Amino acid sequence: MSEREAEIADCVDKVLNEVLGEFAKRAIMITMNEKGITPSDIVNQPDRFMDGLRSVFGSGAGVLEKAFIFEVCKRFRVDTRSVANLSFADLVKRMRNHSEG
Repeated sequence: MSEREAEIADCVDKVLNEVLGEFAKRAIMITMNEKGITPSDIVNQPDRFMDGLRSVFGSGAGVLEKAFIFEVCKRFRVDTRSVANLSFADLVKRMRNHSEG
C-alpha cells in the first residue's frame, strides 16, 4: 500500500471512529470481514467497500460516505467543490491514479 493509500485508509478509520466510536467501528469491520471485505478494500476496491457499508447501514451509509469524502479532501487539501459530484469510490480512484501519474 502506498503512502497515499495508507492516508486514505486512515481517513476512513478516523471517520468511523469519530462517528461510530471505537467499539462500533471494530464491530463493523468484523462484519465487513465476514462478508469478505478487508481493510485493504478501502483503497483497492472502494466500490466493494462502500457496498459492504450499504449492506450494513442501508441509506445511512451515505452519511459516512460524505464524511469520508470531506476527510480525504481535508487531508489532501482538495477543494470539496471540485469533487462534489464524485462518490467516495470515484474519489479514491482519482487519488490513486493521481499518485501513480
